[in-house]
Amino acid sequence: MSDSAFQASGKIADKAPYKPAYLQTQKEATSDTGKPNASKCLPSGMPGIMGVPLGFEFIFSPGRVTILTEEGPMIRRIYTDGRKHGEDPVPTYAGDSVGHWDGPVLVIDTIAITRKAEFIRRVKTSGQTHVTEHIYLVDHNHLRVDTTIEDPVALNAPWSYSWTYERSNTGFVESYYCDDNRDANGEPDLTPPPSQFSSH
Repeated sequence: MSDSAFQASGKIADKAPYKPAYLQTQKEATSDTGKPNASKCLPSGMPGIMGVPLGFEFIFSPGRVTILTEEGPMIRRIYTDGRKHGEDPVPTYAGDSVGHWDGPVLVIDTIAITRKAEFIRRVKTSGQTHVTEHIYLVDHNHLRVDTTIEDPVALNAPWSYSWTYERSNTGFVESYYCDDNRDANGEPDLTPPPSQFSSH
């Protein structure tokens, strides 16, 4: 793959196998339950960011793949130089990611995701989330990400799903900050900005 910009489309077919007790704990822990991070001008974080219907730019350089997102923007750095995860990486929204190429497929392993990040909108990760992704081109205009999430605290079983991304006509992404898009009441306007992308 060469440097390219894509946008996510589609939807997750299967519900996450959340542990009921975990969802209940989240409800009891915060008065903000039910509000997605975006409504509070926070990043979605991993793994939820990869399903946000905004743009992604993939930049390939020796020993690293960088994914720029329109949301935030949040930056993902995937090291492909053979390094392992650090012994005690600091949890972040993007997590600590290492990867390798299996032929044309980029395989990414991500840990150290902050518990402030989201599985999907409104549901936070536990701090023990482990994400594995297989990223590859289906054809020139479509990229697919197969994702498997493991979390012994939040999930009863591994959760697998896929996203399809469509290539941008422009080859780059815009910068989208929710704080620049508040309405008259001071609430963030979560309507995606006009873009050159088309979804299917």
